[in-house]
Parts: sequence; C-alpha cells; structure tokens
Amino acid sequence: MRILARVLIGIGISLILLFTFIKGTWEKFELIFYDWKLKYTSPEEGNIPIVIVGITERFEKKTGEKFSRKFHSKLIKILQKEGVSL
Repeated sequence: MRILARVLIGIGISLILLFTFIKGTWEKFELIFYDWKLKYTSPEEGNIPIVIVGITERFEKKTGEKFSRKFHSKLIKILQKEGVSL
C-alpha cells in the first residue's frame, strides 16, 4: 500500500512538473532569477556611455558613401583616434 502511494505521488509530481514546463512557467522563473542575479551581482553602476552606430540606407545617403570595407576601416580608425573602445 505504501509503495502504491509513493508511486502515485511520484506520478502526480511528475505531471505537475511536466505541465508547468509546457506552460513556460520555469522559463519565466529563470528569466526573473537571471535579472535578479545580474542586478545584484553586477559591479556598481557607473556612467559608462555606450553608443550603438547603425549603418542604414539613411546613413549612407547622409554621408554620400556606400558602406564598404574601406569605409568601415576608415570609421574604425576615426573612432580609435578619438579614444573609443571597440
């Protein structure tokens, strides 16, 4: 009788875990935990300016140059000259 009860409890727990896995509950928990971990284990916030440069057709029209390897290397040299970390 005790063995049957343990088996049924095991099956019940397995079904609950399977259902929560299918519903994505564990993924939500994982993302919440990951955000918390990053927030509380990251170094102190500093004023680190970050700029993302997007090369689009509009950018090409404004600069008058096609985005080529030559232009890319010129852009990197200019940024390095200004002390930017890449």
